[in-house]
Amino acid sequence: SSTAAATFRHPSSGAAYTSLSQHPMDPHQVSVGTADGEVASLDLRSDAAKVLSSAQAHDGDVLCVRHHPVTPAYCFTGGIDGSVVLLEGTAAGSYNVEVLGTCGEGIHALDVNAASNAVVGATRGERFVLVQGLEQTSAGSKYSFQAAATASALAPSTLPDIDMSMISS
Repeated sequence: SSTAAATFRHPSSGAAYTSLSQHPMDPHQVSVGTADGEVASLDLRSDAAKVLSSAQAHDGDVLCVRHHPVTPAYCFTGGIDGSVVLLEGTAAGSYNVEVLGTCGEGIHALDVNAASNAVVGATRGERFVLVQGLEQTSAGSKYSFQAAATASALAPSTLPDIDMSMISS
């Protein structure tokens, strides 16, 4: 048996892709994070995986990328710099970039809960972060960032129904 493989690098910077998330509404689009902190949206229908938009989001590797399952214009990222970033796609094809918070160590996994509009992240140091969505509108999205040493340190009422298997892997 044989396996086809390709080496994907950002066409402009040459940076390696470090993470990826398929767009929840368009199977031909993915968002990728790079080793130099950039996040890009790609159209996979072309041989060169055309870059639709990109933005600088982190200082160093983007370790995880996750689209909001209901509002795909929202893309959340976690980086080696310890920050959780919200990239909001615009009609002009660019991103508004908002750092939601930082915990001091790399965020290696993220999951988004559509019902509560919350984001849970995890670090290799077994710390969790919770980004609680207070509003889910592009006009003034508000999030409350909370870092904790363990999941049990987060107030139970603030923990959304998150698929923890995405975080514990």
